[in-house]
Amino acid sequence: MMSNIAFLDKAIFYMLTCYALFSCISIAGTSIALSLAVILAVIRLVKQPEKPDMDRGLVQALLFFFLTLLISALAAYDSATGFAQVWKYFYRMVPLFLVVLFIKKPQQMVVVLLALSVSIFIAGSYTVWQGIHGQQRAAAFGANAMILAGYLVQMIPLLFVMVTAKEYLEKRNRMLLATVLLISLLALVFNATRGAWVAVVVSLLLYGLMNIKKNKYILPSIIIVCLGVGIVIGATPALEKRVASITDLTERSNAERLLLWQSGWNMFKDHPLTGVGPDNFETLYQGKYVLPAAKQPELSHAHNNFVHMAAETGILGLTGFVYMFGYILYISWHRYRLSPANIWAAGCFFVTVGLLMQGLTEFNFGNSAVTRLYWFIVGLMLVSGSMYNNRENRRL
Repeated sequence: MMSNIAFLDKAIFYMLTCYALFSCISIAGTSIALSLAVILAVIRLVKQPEKPDMDRGLVQALLFFFLTLLISALAAYDSATGFAQVWKYFYRMVPLFLVVLFIKKPQQMVVVLLALSVSIFIAGSYTVWQGIHGQQRAAAFGANAMILAGYLVQMIPLLFVMVTAKEYLEKRNRMLLATVLLISLLALVFNATRGAWVAVVVSLLLYGLMNIKKNKYILPSIIIVCLGVGIVIGATPALEKRVASITDLTERSNAERLLLWQSGWNMFKDHPLTGVGPDNFETLYQGKYVLPAAKQPELSHAHNNFVHMAAETGILGLTGFVYMFGYILYISWHRYRLSPANIWAAGCFFVTVGLLMQGLTEFNFGNSAVTRLYWFIVGLMLVSGSMYNNRENRRL
């Protein structure tokens, strides 16, 4: 009979797989899966405590980031709101800790990858269907297009890394993921989020340039993919107009963002050290900092991760934010260069690039569904290190 510990470990992994399967389809589904996983994890750790095998540098970066948030919350206009938001930021990292604690085998990584792929395939297919039937800014199952864009800027780079890892991934798995990648790219087109378009192009081109010596076919393949996507966009007048508006500063949403960023900068200048406090942006913006020329005074965030964090947490919190993501970029790239078999490390690096690039025009760090997926991928990067040190575990 299976021991209680083994049963709980298996049940937690099952919940994590369910999370991956729902990750791009249902926010409610992911919340239920994670809640059950947390309950089971608490029972499991009470029965048999286990220390997570976390990278020490990342732990320090996370602790420093949350320390800056707590200091900012203490000095906030509304401290209760500030502390509540700090808790939300922490809770969204739950997938990171669950993955590090309870995913231990290469086969589990394959299952999770396939579950993530099925999720984005379903969401992407529905997005393409919506786009073909004339829906502008197709959002699949999400409340708005920005949420789906947050999924795509992460999953497309991850899928591209996996598909091109021919030395370490079985051909049948790569072909399966290539199909998912194609659907995801079409979904990106019909999603019509300009910041996501730019983010994906930049992350993929960067991947091609940084691996040009390793595989001379990667960069040309990326260019061909980008040209193919461009042809699809060019054949659709509404999408072509969206592309043309990217550099048009007089376009309504662009102009509103510029005004919003100016308000965020004014907020930062008035509170340079600790900001106005986590989750206090909306109240202060609408009550004091909205500019007379703004046509959307009801906005609740700065549409830019860095501007938003600077306004809410000051130079202290912004430093913690930059240090945390800078360290994730460093450790993921370092692990990949140290062990090229560790394709999860490469995936995490370019996922982070995509997320941060889109974060220049959207506060995606403030979206729970998007950031939970991100921390899930970071967790997979962390546990992949020891797995790919053994040659026999390299080919999936």
